[in-house]
Formats: sequence, structure tokens, C-alpha cells
Amino acid sequence: MAYVPKERQMTNVTLPPMTVVAAETVGGPGDEYVLLRANQDQNAKYVMLSDTTYTDGGRISNKLRHVFWLPDVQLKAGDHVAVWTGHGTSGFGTSVPANNVPGKRMYHYYLQLNSSIWNDDKDRATLFFLEQWATSAVHGRSFKRAA
Repeated sequence: MAYVPKERQMTNVTLPPMTVVAAETVGGPGDEYVLLRANQDQNAKYVMLSDTTYTDGGRISNKLRHVFWLPDVQLKAGDHVAVWTGHGTSGFGTSVPANNVPGKRMYHYYLQLNSSIWNDDKDRATLFFLEQWATSAVHGRSFKRAA
């Protein structure tokens, strides 16, 4: 752990609702997962995980791939969610990745993909926290063209 001078130490740090705490990216889609930890009591349905990349300039790109909305499940602070790339049956489970904290609940969800997705040095697991969203049909025209 790096030394941080006292005058630069942060106090009352507010953590995001959920954080990425570990990932296994070696061994193919059946072994690949991202491990998330709930930092507060919350409903997971407001969290979206995406595989994103970074540009050569070090900025996050607009490429959002393998987007996964977490399901409607009430999490307690400290619970963990493993999002597996490969195939499996989603839900509460007792098998845990190595980084899980004993005594906390563990949920497993599967993307049901046949190929690895965390296979490039520029890949990043990005979490989005969305308490509101709206959808609109976009098929067809929604305005009349000028005559």
C-alpha cells in the first residue's frame, strides 16, 4: 500500500453502490468471471455491467459490449455477484471465487457466451448505476417531412 501524506488522506469517502473487486480472465469462457461487491444495501436491477475499451489516448471509448443488466435481487452491503462469461444456471450459489468474503451472500449470473470477452489489455469492466431510464420505439418516422 502506498503512503499517503495525512493532509492528502480522504475522509468520509463515498463508495459507489457496487465495485469490481476481482476478475478471472484466463482459461476460456467457462472460467472467466468478474466479481462485484455491493458497498451498500441496494437492488441490483439498477446496475449494468459492460465490457468497454479505452482509446489509445487513454479515454474510455464509446464501445459498450456484452452489456449485462443485473437482475432484480435485493443485495446487502458486502454481498458478492459473480458475472460469468460462459454457460451455467444463474442464482444464489455456494461455490465462490477465491476473493469472496466468508459469511456474505454470493450470487452467480451467466452471460451464456461461447467466447471469452475479457481477452484484450484494453478491456475494462465498467459499472453503470441507473436509477431511472426511459425507452422509446424508434421504428419508422416520428415527424412529417416538410412539403
